[in-house]
Amino acid sequence: MLVELKYYLDDKSLNNWTIEISGIISNSKITNDENLEVIYINDDNLIEDTIGNIIGEKLIIRDVNQMSKVLSRDFNENIKYLYVELDDWKIIPLENLIAKLNEINIELISSISNLDELILFEKILEIGLNGVILKINSPEEKHKIEDYILKKSSIKLRMEEFKVTNIQDLGLGDRVCVDTISNLKKGEGMLVGSAASLQVLIEAEVHEVGYVEPRPFRVNAGSVANYTLNFDKTNYLSELKSGMTVMVVDKLGGTKKEHIARVKIEKRPLTLVELQKDQIKKTVILQNAETVNFVTNTDSIPIHKLKIGDKVLGHYSNSARHFGMKVDETIEER
Repeated sequence: MLVELKYYLDDKSLNNWTIEISGIISNSKITNDENLEVIYINDDNLIEDTIGNIIGEKLIIRDVNQMSKVLSRDFNENIKYLYVELDDWKIIPLENLIAKLNEINIELISSISNLDELILFEKILEIGLNGVILKINSPEEKHKIEDYILKKSSIKLRMEEFKVTNIQDLGLGDRVCVDTISNLKKGEGMLVGSAASLQVLIEAEVHEVGYVEPRPFRVNAGSVANYTLNFDKTNYLSELKSGMTVMVVDKLGGTKKEHIARVKIEKRPLTLVELQKDQIKKTVILQNAETVNFVTNTDSIPIHKLKIGDKVLGHYSNSARHFGMKVDETIEER
C-alpha cells in the first residue's frame, strides 16, 4: 500500500516559484491544501519547521560510500524528515533508504522535475516516498503534474436517495451560477443544500433545453445562502470566486477538483425543495428554471417537473460544521 504522498516546498525555491499547483501557490504566497506542506532548509542543510525547530536533514549522496554512511547512521529522535538529493542513479539508493527509514518512522523526501519521476517515486518498493520537493521549470511539465495531483485528490462519497416532501415558490432572490474551466458530463455536478449535513446533487447544464444550448461547464447552484461540500470543508456559494476550486461529484460518488472560471450572481425566481432522509428533513433553494436538474439513479429531473414523492440523489453527513470545518458538537439547522 502506498504511503500518502505529500508535496513539499523549501524556502530557497519559493522566491523563484513561478508555477501554480491546483491553486496552491500564487505570487509566492502559499494557501492551504491537504497535499502541500512547507519545510525550510537552512544554510546548514538542516530542515526546520515554521517556528524554527530542527526536524530533519538534507543529504546529498553522490556515491556508494556516502550511501553506506547514511544507511549505517543512528538518527536523532527529533529527525522526522530526510531530504535526499541523488545524482543520476536513484532507484536502488531510494529502495535502500525506504527500507531503513520505514522501520524508524522517518519520512523520506527527494526532488522531482517531471511527472515520470513523481509516478516512479510513488511506487518504489510498493511503499513510495513520503514526499517530494517540486522543482519544475517547464510549463508543460507543470500542467501534467497539476492534472495528476488534481486527480489524486479525489475521494469517494456515499450517495443516497432523498425523498421530495415539499416544493414551495419563494419569489426573487440572489442565484449563483458556478462556471468551471472544464466541461462536465451527464450525471456530474455539485452538492448543494441549505444545511451542511444534507446536500443534493445538481447536474451541470449538459442538456439542450428549448432555445438554450447546453453549457456543460456551468452548475446553476441556487441561492447565495446554499452550502456546497468542498472535500473536507463546506463553502457558502456566496464565498466562491474565480480561481478557487470546487468539488465536482458524479452520481456514483466519484469526485474531482475543478477550478472556477467565473461566478454569476443574479436576481432570479427561487424555489424551496424539502428533502427527507429517514426522519430527517432538510431543504435546498434553487432557481426555478429548466436548466436546473436533480440527478437520480436512472437519469435526471428538471426542477419544473419535480413532484412530491420523487427520489433524488445526494450526500448525507451527520458531522456539524463551524466556519465550514467538521466539528464534534451539536448544531441544529432548520
